[in-house]
Amino acid sequence: MQWYLLFIEVKLRRAVQGAVDERQLHIEDLPRDSDGSAKITLLAIDRSLAAWARLREHFAAAHGDAILDLLVQLERLRRAAEAKFPTARKFRRPGFD
Repeated sequence: MQWYLLFIEVKLRRAVQGAVDERQLHIEDLPRDSDGSAKITLLAIDRSLAAWARLREHFAAAHGDAILDLLVQLERLRRAAEAKFPTARKFRRPGFD
């Protein structure tokens, strides 16, 4: 989960900056690097949500509220990323998808 904490921020920043660059270069029809970066960000968020949900099952009494707050934040981030990059999940990553 620590890996994803840093990974999500770095890849989402790359996706946002890539979208700005692509807009300036008028890249529309080609597969966009920003969608690829957004896709792996979304996958990392999905995996983080699953891991934190699992931990919440085991530590609900002691840390359930704090973990729930984190789950809510991750879900909001996922929704915002999906709204900003609506075609990201369809992006085909060579060698992975």
